[in-house]
Amino acid sequence: MSNELTLIYGATGTQGHPVAQQLLNADKPIRILARDAEKEKQQKQAGGEVAMGDFLDRESLFAAHQGVDRFFLPLPLQYDFELYKTYGRNAIDAAKSAGVKLLVFNTSSHAIANTHVNVYQARNATIDYLHASGVPSIILRTTFYMDNFISPWMKPDIVQKGVVAYPLPTNFKMSWVSAEGAAKFAVAALNR
Repeated sequence: MSNELTLIYGATGTQGHPVAQQLLNADKPIRILARDAEKEKQQKQAGGEVAMGDFLDRESLFAAHQGVDRFFLPLPLQYDFELYKTYGRNAIDAAKSAGVKLLVFNTSSHAIANTHVNVYQARNATIDYLHASGVPSIILRTTFYMDNFISPWMKPDIVQKGVVAYPLPTNFKMSWVSAEGAAKFAVAALNR
């Protein structure tokens, strides 16, 4: 990887932030995709180059990928599954257009095949689109993030009701990973 430029989506989020931090700590050049000026300002202060862009603005994505060698893509939690697939297609198309040498896609959780659960179908459709694109890629099929236990959408139900709810098939055995741990795998993949 040496001094190749890595573009990171979601660098202010649970998945992208530790990847950006680990690359910056290793003195690797990064570019961060940001949607709003406040996040752009924060990222500039952290040391990364910033490109303004949005998943639905293809031109901004194509511009953000120019000169990029490697690309880390976690897609945001999205329950509009057609929108999720659009996000993935737009990012993959931008990477292909720019001739990105490696795209590391984090599925952000399981991508269970042959199920009628829409979130898994959307992830698998994005994986299929990536394979069909011809962009060199590594797909990280992470497990569930234990960091979610302290998130505002889970913590109240856990604390007040003793309930941990996820959209999973019955009797599905779960395993957990930390965002920092998953980032180590992402950085290792980006260094391939």
